[in-house]
Amino acid sequence: MASNTLFMSPEESARIQTAIQDKITQREEQKGQPREAKDSKALVEQAVSTSLMQDLSSAAFGFGAPNKRRDTMPAYEIGSPYLPCTEKLEDLRPMKLMDLRMETHHRGHFLMLRRVSPVAILEASSWTVVQDRSKDVERMELFLHKSQHGYNVLDMASELIVREPYYTLNSNGEPAIRVDHPSDLIITEISESPESWRQEIHNTPSHEPPSAEAYKRQGNHALLKKRDYAQALFCYTKGLELLHHVQSDNTLRNDLYRNRSYVNLQLQRFDEAKSDALSSITNNPTDDLNAKAYNRAGLAAYGQGQFLDAKKYFEKQAKVQPDDQHVKPHFRRVDARLREATEGVYNMSRIVSSLTKTGGRPDTASFDGPTGIKCSPGAGRGLFATRDIQPNEIIMCEKAFCVAWSHESETFSALVCDIRELAAIKVFPAGLHKAVVQKLLKNPSQVEKVLDLHGDYMGMGKKLIKVDDVPVIDTFQIHDIVQRNAFGPGQQTEDEDISNASTGLWIRASYINHSCIPNVKKDFIGDLMLFRAMRKIAAGEEITHAYDESSDYEARKATIKRTWDFECRCPLCLVEEMESDDLRQRRREAEEKASLFVESNNPAGASTILVRKAKMLRQVLGETYDEKKPSWLIDVQDLCIVEGNAQGRYIALSYTWFDVKGLSKDVEPLQLTSSNIHAMKTPDALRKEASRLPNVIKDAMELTSRLGERWLWVDRLCIVQDGPQKKSECMRMDHIYSGAYLTIAAATIYDERDLSNRDNMAIVPRIRHLYHRLGLTKWAKRAWTYQEYILSKRVVFFLEEEIFWQCEISIWDQISLQPYQDEQSSVATVTAERHSTVLRTLSTPAYPDFELYRDIICPYNGRNLSYQEDGLSACLGILNRLEPAFPGGFIFGLPRLYLDHSLLWQPLKRPPTYVEPGVRVSLISDDSTLRRDPSTRRPSLPSWAWCGWQCFVDPTSLLKAFSLGQPLDQEFKRNPRTLQNLVTWKPVGAECEHEEGLNQRLFWSSRSNLITARVPSACFFSAATLALRADRIIPLFGAAFISAEANPVLGEKPLGDSPKVVVIQDHSGMFSGLLRVTGNSTRENGQEIKLIAVSQGRANGRNLNESYEDRVFHRSIYHDGKPFRPLWDEYERWVDRPGTMTSCDGQYYVCEQEGAYKPSFDPPLTAYDDEVMYEFMNVLWVEDGESGVSYRAGCGYVLKDRWEAMTPTETDVILG
Repeated sequence: MASNTLFMSPEESARIQTAIQDKITQREEQKGQPREAKDSKALVEQAVSTSLMQDLSSAAFGFGAPNKRRDTMPAYEIGSPYLPCTEKLEDLRPMKLMDLRMETHHRGHFLMLRRVSPVAILEASSWTVVQDRSKDVERMELFLHKSQHGYNVLDMASELIVREPYYTLNSNGEPAIRVDHPSDLIITEISESPESWRQEIHNTPSHEPPSAEAYKRQGNHALLKKRDYAQALFCYTKGLELLHHVQSDNTLRNDLYRNRSYVNLQLQRFDEAKSDALSSITNNPTDDLNAKAYNRAGLAAYGQGQFLDAKKYFEKQAKVQPDDQHVKPHFRRVDARLREATEGVYNMSRIVSSLTKTGGRPDTASFDGPTGIKCSPGAGRGLFATRDIQPNEIIMCEKAFCVAWSHESETFSALVCDIRELAAIKVFPAGLHKAVVQKLLKNPSQVEKVLDLHGDYMGMGKKLIKVDDVPVIDTFQIHDIVQRNAFGPGQQTEDEDISNASTGLWIRASYINHSCIPNVKKDFIGDLMLFRAMRKIAAGEEITHAYDESSDYEARKATIKRTWDFECRCPLCLVEEMESDDLRQRRREAEEKASLFVESNNPAGASTILVRKAKMLRQVLGETYDEKKPSWLIDVQDLCIVEGNAQGRYIALSYTWFDVKGLSKDVEPLQLTSSNIHAMKTPDALRKEASRLPNVIKDAMELTSRLGERWLWVDRLCIVQDGPQKKSECMRMDHIYSGAYLTIAAATIYDERDLSNRDNMAIVPRIRHLYHRLGLTKWAKRAWTYQEYILSKRVVFFLEEEIFWQCEISIWDQISLQPYQDEQSSVATVTAERHSTVLRTLSTPAYPDFELYRDIICPYNGRNLSYQEDGLSACLGILNRLEPAFPGGFIFGLPRLYLDHSLLWQPLKRPPTYVEPGVRVSLISDDSTLRRDPSTRRPSLPSWAWCGWQCFVDPTSLLKAFSLGQPLDQEFKRNPRTLQNLVTWKPVGAECEHEEGLNQRLFWSSRSNLITARVPSACFFSAATLALRADRIIPLFGAAFISAEANPVLGEKPLGDSPKVVVIQDHSGMFSGLLRVTGNSTRENGQEIKLIAVSQGRANGRNLNESYEDRVFHRSIYHDGKPFRPLWDEYERWVDRPGTMTSCDGQYYVCEQEGAYKPSFDPPLTAYDDEVMYEFMNVLWVEDGESGVSYRAGCGYVLKDRWEAMTPTETDVILG
């Protein structure tokens, strides 16, 4: 077996790192110093001696290149990239060797040199001695990319030009002209023999330069006699250059093109081979030479993978020579490739049998299958299924863009020390890097496909650049692309190890992101990579495979970070991250037993005993994985912390933390940290720390014990508060609370100091009183406690003087053994059944129930948080439960399926206190924790999502947006509005370019969101932005604010938390629509505002007249004192139609004054006719921010006829 591990002692690793760091320091110290002249004779003798030693070494091992020593690997540093020269040669100025400065890139200059020594060929570089016209000499080194067309570049060169030379110290500390980019070196004269370097340079030629005809003869001689393709290419190119400005002699020009086309085919320079072949076509359609040209064009197109073009050229060849039988095999090959590319039909047996003959590169085409490339949230770009894919179906086959097999002489691995990553040492496929660069130089048409792949160093960007008709390849950029995207196809030969491991670059497969729980597996047949579905994959689902298949979490995590520079956040890693070392050790032991069992037993004809043992081993291994269980639990018997995965059922505590600011560490409440976790696992650890345990936790532990249970979950003691897994643990609240046998809700007036005043309890005979009392507590105002309650199966409420139990059936008090059956029993039934329905629906969501989603998020979003950036995290547990029923998951809390609809959410005019969906408590309180402003921005969360604001969400704004056509309660069956989408949208991710620089800033500004993401549940994106393709955008005049000032009755404080309304006029002053303001955006009367239409709506006049915006508007204009209707009926349930109101309607508010603003409209404004249908555009009011990002300022509607009269235009808008 090939070893994929490099064993290096710490001393050896430190020695390499120190040597490289010392070399970097030495270069910096000498930077800018003048070059010192060299002794010509000594330098040439050193080159001769080194070259001779290599020749002797080759002879000792046999002819050919010296064998690689298996106990050594070349080492070099990376991380100091520089750009290749992009200036034309005619724009550069000549310089001499004496002008060189140490550690300097001599931009704007070039050196004209001649080789005056043999070439010393090392594994990672080649060097020789060069001389300028002043007879001055210097060492010149080609690093890594030292061969071309199968020959050493320096060996081929007699005279050469170095563009913008880089003078530095080489790895041995010797000054040298270093060339990293092949395009920086131009060969002006080919070396005719190994001893050409000994010839003297002549300033004036003694003979006339060869003619084009002479170059043709020299090229034919090199091609036919010596099979020297490089020299033949050079001669044919020189001949064509002489004919560049000659109009006559087309026969000679065609011959040179045709011959060079053949040479290019042999060198696999398919781009130029096709171009040369087509350039040699004559005007005589029956010319047999044209058939030869078409044949070579077809072969070149075939080599490029352009099979339709190849077929076209072969057809033209057959037309010129209809009797030529040699073209028929080409047709068969092309037809086979087209079937493979379009249908995925492969002759696998033929492919396998051809591997030896083709050198592991079978003649096949790539099959993209039902896949497409698009942005992947938080992971750049990815590959996605374009249709449903069945298990075991082949979804994609791809030929390698480039592969380096272990048995090939140019394949080797190197130790690279990356100074960008604190001199981290990595094993890098240097041979593949060289091969990719060479292929790109040969075929520039392929450059942009490779540059579009992910790499750390951006170099010159993603577009092909040519200078003097030569492709410019930044080898440092290619290095990083290979580092991040190369695959290892596995061991190919017995003598393959890490020093010569086979590697390849598959471009399309590189877009497939990693998951430790992949949905496809890959196989290799030579350099053909096949992907097969491991399970059913739904249309739109991302395709993933495992970059590293190690079952050891720590080893897998380290490899992924070191090689691909990211941390996997798949469900498996999220679970394993929170596991203890003991659990991982148990899993390793179980895996070792399972592996030994598999190796020792043949599955064929296995006995019943073996099958039973295999099932037991699988069960033992499976028991070490359970993402639904907490990581840690409190053992109330042994009074310590224990591992959650190993325990049974448990009880959870829901409570609010109290402020510990100003307290010393001695009296600060105890919590689990990375420093005390081992001590907390010791029995009686909690008894020793009893003085620092909050009373509420002590009481919960006592209650757990009295209930006959042993395990208790409390966030303070069961989540490592300073650990990296804290956020991922918080995202698992759906599993923790829904998995708890019972939830204890410490809903006292105050905080975590204790459960209740147990000495002063009284029976409260009304169910309604429970929710009224809860509404007065801090617990009912906190955001985190909301999902803790919603997700719990059973809850026991500890209030200040009462205790209540709630389950799926009813509600009980602390004394009564029967559920409440008084005059309010209907309320109890409604409340308990609604809680039960919510929990059951969350447990098994069958369809994307938008009503349930609305009922859950509307009462949540105005609750209080200690950290506003937790606005989404605190309800992720609920969204995770809903996610399976909502295709595509959620985008910052908005369902992707209904994104156009949910963008129209509106803030509620007053934030009351909510307990659960469907239950509201109206209270009078001076509690400063209750936010009174309509909506407040939350940092690092997007303005277009409700989670970006602290405000309760108006349920009518979501219900009236569209018709779902799903089963609803009788109360909600009639929907007064319909909606039609107008825009297409896509996420703006870190890899999805919109504006260079913009996405990087947005990406880093929202890292706090990314690290709490759990993909695919409640999807987060790599930046808090959303790109909308808007069909409508229009600046409208006449934005004026109307404030709905009113006073509550009973002498309450003025109601200052009503969202303001904006009335819109068009340019002619006509009423156009209304907006509700989000936040505190302002405009002076008459100022323009920018609106984008995200959908088109339709509703009757009655519905529009009853909307919040129209009520504010009409009351202000007509001095109408009729108050707003409340949003609740007598059963305290949510309602969407005022028709369900009772006599209590209107009792809450009286108008403080008549209209605050009365605009003048001409023609006069009239109310909507109740029975008439009106069409309008649902619009967002956006304000421009930095870098072209637009932020939501409000939402509302504009009448369709007024909108279209303004002649709106199309635009791209980024909502932030």
